[in-house]
Amino acid sequence: MKEFFLHKAYGLLLSSQIPLPELPMSEGHPDVSIRLGSVPDALTDSSITDNQVSRKAFLLHVHNVASYYIANGNEIIIEPKGDYDESGIRLFLLGSAFCALLQQKGYLVLHGSAVQIGGQGVLFTGASGIGKSTLAAAFYEKGYRILTDDVCAVSVDEQGMTSVIPGFPGVKLCKDTAEWFGRDIGGLEPVKRDVEKFRVAAGENFFDSIVPLNEIYILNAADIQNIDIKEIKGLHRLEAVIKNTYRYHFLQAQGVESLHFQQCAAVADKASVYTVQRPQSGFLLDELVSAIEGNIVYGNR
Repeated sequence: MKEFFLHKAYGLLLSSQIPLPELPMSEGHPDVSIRLGSVPDALTDSSITDNQVSRKAFLLHVHNVASYYIANGNEIIIEPKGDYDESGIRLFLLGSAFCALLQQKGYLVLHGSAVQIGGQGVLFTGASGIGKSTLAAAFYEKGYRILTDDVCAVSVDEQGMTSVIPGFPGVKLCKDTAEWFGRDIGGLEPVKRDVEKFRVAAGENFFDSIVPLNEIYILNAADIQNIDIKEIKGLHRLEAVIKNTYRYHFLQAQGVESLHFQQCAAVADKASVYTVQRPQSGFLLDELVSAIEGNIVYGNR
């Protein structure tokens, strides 16, 4: 009989055939099954080629790593490809595959990292490589608690209240950033073989409770000298939330465009949304943290 490991993420109990050291161990009746096996080459009812999506299933192919079949919000089947790279398999499992699973469960999934400040959820989003995880790590270093990294699940209740669901207890940092924070990369696991990006555990600074989503900061870099924070108003706020949805282009085939729009509208109504411009030539991390700290308004609008 094959051994399974019980882990917890996003409030879900996961029964996994592969160990997931990024996640805390747990016990109880699993909500999600993760196992190794064969996956289909294609979905017969998908309207998208390559990585495919239908109303109840998602098929993700990652060259030379694995193929992932995610179905009904409760099952993930992994078929490894090429030279077995367990860290690489986990990277895409806990990223794109888990995003699909959370979407199937009806969550709004935003592309960003979140921290808990004053009992509220503060989300950092923006283009890939802009520094979302780095900024979350900087808040972590100042004693704030991590809620999630990269994949942010947001729940919307019947009253339209929006909350961040705690995800993974850690962040992923590139080599230079990890060393800047004083981390010995020799003791850290790369997120993928031959990639100089590492997992940094949050430990006790992980906040494992649902909190209201209070503020969203959209990170940008520009040819400027100082940090500039501006609030987004009106319909532009809704547009910004939609734009920073994780894998937005796959939602149409799931038939959930209306639900997604309602969720984004609820977030735009309840959370303050800001653009943050930082200098292109320098991150100014300490200054950026201080500027956001000074801008935070406690309590929903």
